[in-house]
Amino acid sequence: MRTLAIRTGFTPPSGFSAATKAIVKGFPIEPPDLCSRGFILLLQALRRRYDSYAVKPKIVLVSSMGMGKVAHGTIPFALRLLYTMLLEHPHADKIAMEVALSKALLPSEESYPRFFPAPSEISPKVTTLAAIDAAISPFIAPQDVCVVRPALLNNKTAKGRGSYRIIQEGTGQEESSGKGMFSISRKDVGGFIAGLLGGNDDVQKWWGCQPVLAY
Repeated sequence: MRTLAIRTGFTPPSGFSAATKAIVKGFPIEPPDLCSRGFILLLQALRRRYDSYAVKPKIVLVSSMGMGKVAHGTIPFALRLLYTMLLEHPHADKIAMEVALSKALLPSEESYPRFFPAPSEISPKVTTLAAIDAAISPFIAPQDVCVVRPALLNNKTAKGRGSYRIIQEGTGQEESSGKGMFSISRKDVGGFIAGLLGGNDDVQKWWGCQPVLAY
């Protein structure tokens, strides 16, 4: 099985002065389409060779919980403040990246959760829907994609699969909404992805989904 695992995002500046300036500006990234442009190029490269693969590649995309207006309303209030004040620009890039992925998915007779940010939520500072439509066309089956949505990441020791929650991101009206889901270790996220790629029966059901991971 060929799998494309992609981790993109923003690295906070080091040093008090640089961090203060970044906070005032809401942690801008340069270029503003760092994640989305790179991911679109990868999708284009994958599509060019896709039909030649005897075993179709799978995509694991690590994004974030709370992408898009509806999903943003389902996360804890403290994270909503943090994301709005500090991570507006990186998350705008991630929204465009996720819309690009949604455009690459083939229609399916099976029911898969397709809770992506709406195309109308793309920031013009990042890209446009017309640009994404011109660059991406459907080619990959939904069951070959998993969008992993961790809560706020930390560098603590992994606690193991039984210590964190996994839910399918939704509208917030479900009993298993994102209430109380604040953080998770990068190592536990890596363990979840390893389970996806390694055939762990406990996590295989999350192919075709957009699971949120948090303690």
